[in-house]
Amino acid sequence: MGDLYALDFDGVLCDSVGETAISCVKAAKLRWPELFATVDSSLEDWFVDQMRILWPVVETRYETLLIVRLLLEIKNPSLRTSSVPNGLTVEGILESWFDILPVVM
Repeated sequence: MGDLYALDFDGVLCDSVGETAISCVKAAKLRWPELFATVDSSLEDWFVDQMRILWPVVETRYETLLIVRLLLEIKNPSLRTSSVPNGLTVEGILESWFDILPVVM
């Protein structure tokens, strides 16, 4: 039997960050309907833009759902219910994701 190679070309041959971000927004609307009820297409576009910045920290796709939730809390602090400290920024997520992840799990 021959060798089997599994290669990941995401970001090389295809760009799935937009599709993944929009899918996670849809999932977040189902998971947290009261928080995501006011999310419109312009905010969805903002989520996609921010996910392009944060994509390097995503190791497993489920993390994207958690990041979208944090992005909503950044954009609208009055919806904040996570245990992450106030003042979190996109840059803060990028720099400290592996410390933040266990807190939001």
